[in-house]
Amino acid sequence: MIRKWSPRAQPSQQQPAEGPRETFEEALRFTGFDEIEERAFTVPHEWTLDEFVGCVRSTTVASSRVLGEAAEPMEAELREALLDYDKRGRYCEDVRFFLILSRRQA
Repeated sequence: MIRKWSPRAQPSQQQPAEGPRETFEEALRFTGFDEIEERAFTVPHEWTLDEFVGCVRSTTVASSRVLGEAAEPMEAELREALLDYDKRGRYCEDVRFFLILSRRQA
């Protein structure tokens, strides 16, 4: 739907940078950190219709500034599609968070 309304939402023509990528752990170790620990956790989240629409409208491809006169019709179409999906206007997802803990030895 965003591609229909937004000129910025077209598929990117950029190619990814080539070459090996350093992991976060490698970067931390290279700069003197050790005792590196990764953690992940999941938090359930329920969006309301207004929250979900607001989140979409806050993006760089669907803001009022980018969409201009198309902002209101895009939002109306989005709201209609979301309510077709869930009449209550509630949208659940599990949000996964990751963190890396590390420290330098004194």
